[in-house]
Amino acid sequence: GPPSALRLIFSRRDRAFAVSMESPTQLLVSKPFVEGRGPEFSPDLVYVYSEGGAINAGAVQDDTVILFQERGIYAFAGEGPNALGQGSFTPARKLSSDTTAISQNGVVSCRLGTIFKGLKGFALLARDLSIDLTIGYPVASFNDREVKAALLLEKRDAVRFVLSGGIVLDLDLTHR
Repeated sequence: GPPSALRLIFSRRDRAFAVSMESPTQLLVSKPFVEGRGPEFSPDLVYVYSEGGAINAGAVQDDTVILFQERGIYAFAGEGPNALGQGSFTPARKLSSDTTAISQNGVVSCRLGTIFKGLKGFALLARDLSIDLTIGYPVASFNDREVKAALLLEKRDAVRFVLSGGIVLDLDLTHR
């Protein structure tokens, strides 16, 4: 069954990923989705990523799973185990130790990659898995604000961040 209290949950096309409150360095991976049923978790599908500290947020870019941990950003790929337990993910690799997302509320995936509110302000984890801090320079004056929500505005080719104090930031992606 599912873990009792979740710190965060995110998904990709074929499965869900969750982190429990009691074990913040463990990634719980669901079995592959079955149509008409909710995500099913198994004790066999628990991965420990203690090197980076607590997992603060997660995202999916293409088929790469991104873990934003206290001490860096890590990524792994692959289909993972099937319903019979065959198959695996690639080992996680460190993408950055300079910045990481603070919370799941400040993470949104878009056509450029994943934009997140990090320790150094807003940043982009690009499709090639490089980090671009320049995306956040125009809104650096808001770096002290907590992000309450991050949304993809696909039809407008923009992302929206709702900040503490009722501030809304829209980042237009059309010219990037």
